[in-house]
Amino acid sequence: LVALTSAMTSAQLASVLLVWTLASSGQAFVRPGCSRGARTASSRLFSAEETLIMTEENVEMVLQEARDKFGTIFGYSAENRQVGITGEVDLAFVDGPCVVIRLSGRFWHERKTVLARVGTYIQQRIPEIIDVSVESPDQLDDSDKVETGGGGDVFNL
Repeated sequence: LVALTSAMTSAQLASVLLVWTLASSGQAFVRPGCSRGARTASSRLFSAEETLIMTEENVEMVLQEARDKFGTIFGYSAENRQVGITGEVDLAFVDGPCVVIRLSGRFWHERKTVLARVGTYIQQRIPEIIDVSVESPDQLDDSDKVETGGGGDVFNL
């Protein structure tokens, strides 16, 4: 770290320290040179209005947000159910900083992809969460599906 910072100019070091200070305090910042109001990815991650503290209620709320945001991969709408997408994601339990979800039904995407997308979304909204997993490895089994080609999409048999 000393070697890295000694190679920086004082302006670069001041910028790094400012960004680190603002980010660690939960404040958003605008990168110099960006248009007014444009936020960097780091500021989005640390923005106080977008992240929540770890409570079971917040996990349930964020899980509902994920259902709404990624609606096409779940079977909550009549349109999705008409084409055989019946997949649901529910909170099984919270164990400290770990969240365990339950996947059921049929998904358009592979179940590992569904877990990854939902898990990433939950962890971005509640940074205290260190892991999102499923109740049982069987919930990641896509053996009832067949590959359709190079796109990675799968259909139920």
